[in-house]
Amino acid sequence: EEYQPHTSAIEKESHKGDICGLILSGELTIDIAGRDTLKLRKGDAFYIKAGQQHVARNEGDKVLKIVAVQYK
Repeated sequence: EEYQPHTSAIEKESHKGDICGLILSGELTIDIAGRDTLKLRKGDAFYIKAGQQHVARNEGDKVLKIVAVQYK
């Protein structure tokens, strides 16, 4: 996935399966319901359990590239 600078994926979303991902370049800011805001950079990984509401965004000045996998 790619996020252009200063963009958000969607207001709030949740998925039927767990999601994990790896930051390839740029910075990802992600708000997960009930947890602190995460600020991730190249090489960092994330994991979101099924059904958790979250908002992912690129607050940086560079294109954000991530690999994300959803599984049930």
